[in-house]
Amino acid sequence: MWFEPKAVWEVAAADLSLSPAHMAGSGLTGGEGRGVALRFPRFLKVRDDKQPEDATSSQQIVDMFNAQKNQQDSPKKKARDAAAASDSAIVSEEESLGPSELE
Repeated sequence: MWFEPKAVWEVAAADLSLSPAHMAGSGLTGGEGRGVALRFPRFLKVRDDKQPEDATSSQQIVDMFNAQKNQQDSPKKKARDAAAASDSAIVSEEESLGPSELE
């Protein structure tokens, strides 16, 4: 379904991901037939100070996705993820124990 743009909304999201269902930036992502989707989107406010022509473009969305992807692939990010995974594994082991096993 397509509609005539009338308003600009400001939204936030946990991150951006490639999606076969959402077509924002489709053809610009390098993923055949996939666009960029917002992960856990939430509405913040209506931007009365902007016109639809001022909204984020498809190219800008793809640029943000690529910047996020590059950041996620960085050595520092990988080290943080590895540390978080080991902490999670410890918590998961403790959570998997029943109440009688903890005493």
